[in-house]
Amino acid sequence: WLKHGDWRSDRWTVIGAHATTELHFAAGRTGFSGVIWWVDELKRDTYLSMAVSNPRMQTSPTPATFACFAGLPPANLKAELKIARRLVQGEEILDGDDGCRWVAEEVGAADTVIRVCIYPNLPRYVPLAMASPSAPVEHC
Repeated sequence: WLKHGDWRSDRWTVIGAHATTELHFAAGRTGFSGVIWWVDELKRDTYLSMAVSNPRMQTSPTPATFACFAGLPPANLKAELKIARRLVQGEEILDGDDGCRWVAEEVGAADTVIRVCIYPNLPRYVPLAMASPSAPVEHC
C-alpha cells in the first residue's frame, strides 16, 4: 500500500535467503510514503514488513521515517507508519525483537538509502485459527 510514490524496481522482486536485494521507489509530488511487505513462498509464515516515508521537503514537520519487521508481522503496519523512527544518516538501529537491523546510509529529498540486515532463525507466524488448542476453560 503506497500512499505517495510508486515502485521503480519490480514490485514482485523475490527476496532470497542470504542474498542482497535492492529495492527502488520513486517519489511522487509530495515524496514517498507507504507500507510494503513480503511473505515466504513455501509456508507463508515468515514476513518482511516495512513502513517508510520520505517527504520531498526534508524541512517538513514529518521527516523521513522507517520501520522494519522480519519474521512476525506487526499487528497494524499502517499504524507503524505513523510512529516509525526518524531516519538519521549513519545511525544504525539494532532492534533484535523486530528480526532485523538497519542503517540510513543516505537521507535526502532526492534519494534515501537504507541498508537492512535480516537476522537468521526468525520466528514464524502462526494464525490463531491454527495455533494449538489450549486447555479447556471451565465455565460457571
